[in-house]
Amino acid sequence: MATGDDRHDALTPGLYDHLLTAALEDRIRRLKDPGRAVVAEVDPDEAHAAVAQYLEHLLSASLSSVRGREHADRRRRLVARLVETIGEELGPAWSGRLRLADPLGRLLAVHAGGDHPDRPDTPLARSALLTGTRLDPSLASQLGKEIAAADRVDILCSFIRWSGLRLLMGALEQLTGTPCGGGPRLRVITTSYMGATDPRAIEALRALPNTAVRVSYDTQRTRLHAKAYIVHRDTGFGSAYIGSANISRAALSEGLEWTSKISQYELPYMWRKINATFETYWNDEEFEPYEEASAPRLREAIRREREHTPIAGGELPSFDLRPYPFQEEILDALAAEREVQGKHRHLVVAATGTGKTMIAAFDYRAWADGKRPPLLYIAHRGEILEQALGTFRAVLRDQNFGDVLAGGADPPQRDHLFCTIQSYNSRGLWRLDPRRYGYVVVDEFHHAAAPSYRRLLDHVRPGVLLGLTATPERSDAMDVLHWFGGEPSAEIRLP
Repeated sequence: MATGDDRHDALTPGLYDHLLTAALEDRIRRLKDPGRAVVAEVDPDEAHAAVAQYLEHLLSASLSSVRGREHADRRRRLVARLVETIGEELGPAWSGRLRLADPLGRLLAVHAGGDHPDRPDTPLARSALLTGTRLDPSLASQLGKEIAAADRVDILCSFIRWSGLRLLMGALEQLTGTPCGGGPRLRVITTSYMGATDPRAIEALRALPNTAVRVSYDTQRTRLHAKAYIVHRDTGFGSAYIGSANISRAALSEGLEWTSKISQYELPYMWRKINATFETYWNDEEFEPYEEASAPRLREAIRREREHTPIAGGELPSFDLRPYPFQEEILDALAAEREVQGKHRHLVVAATGTGKTMIAAFDYRAWADGKRPPLLYIAHRGEILEQALGTFRAVLRDQNFGDVLAGGADPPQRDHLFCTIQSYNSRGLWRLDPRRYGYVVVDEFHHAAAPSYRRLLDHVRPGVLLGLTATPERSDAMDVLHWFGGEPSAEIRLP
């Protein structure tokens, strides 16, 4: 029977978390230098959990070594002795009540009325990991079964798509169909993050009875990336699904999302932390109650996220904008190419809604290192340039940064120029010194195979050339990767 501390071989150097036993102390003494073993007292407040974990490990090892029908009596006698001893410690009121039934059985449900909901495919009393592979049930199927047999549900995710919500609507309608004393049966926290949330989905949730929805409209400050589906049961057999899946069809039923299912019965301390954290978010003023009158505000927040315009009416934000974690990864990749590989031409492939312009603005800010070196931003439409200029001004916290050259406009300065490709050619900017602009951005780079773009790219010699595109595979893109050594610098696509 292996308990992790009773082997006779030498202790391998590394980290441990064993409770000290006589066997383990003997192994420590046999080390060449026993002083290299780090031993600490167990915190009295944690002692009961540590001892219970040790006993669970010991019991599991002991009982698993007793196999076959001929050993069933031996196993039963062992458990009976242990239960009797525990019952004596608890007092006379428990005498005989803890004895296991013979044959061994489980109580699986007590049904209310005629409803017999399907059980989840993983045990309620044990935690599990869903990996999105064919060997595991889909997250959508498990959430549907969990919700259908729940008393209350709390959901926390960055965005909600109708394609994913409709997979759960039947179970959610069943859950919310009857009142719940003292509060809603369904609580949902979400955001306008990346403009990915579908207003139709939020409206559908709001319309459910006995439901409360809260939304953060300021994703630069909130930065919520947690995803949790917390299923409460008055029986004490709740489940919490924690992982990477937002409510979208791809995440719930098709993607390779990893999701940990936490059993309330098995891990009560983890369950308490999950619920306490959700309550903290629920009571945070950043997450505002969503009501029927909130719909226009949500649509506007989503529009601004999708168009990468974090400011309205030309007003600068009162706080420094910061990149999202996935944007930081791209920025790190660009910096690494420059500093390690000596590359200064970068192509970023980023899906619509992921903030390509924000990435460019953050990269320029980092590269400029507090200065304002000349910048040229090229796009094929004036409205794209207006949005890009607003983004750069917001990131740089400079209302006077840059001007647009498009159509008949004649900007007062050309040090930081947001220019259409048509104006670049018609105004003769290709006659300027090739090194006039230290940082050049070409938006929607899949157009770069056109002659008008080739004149630009053949001419400029900036310190940094940054190409942005969402669709490098478009038929009109031809071969644009040769400008960047044959491959993108970074890539991110939405599911």
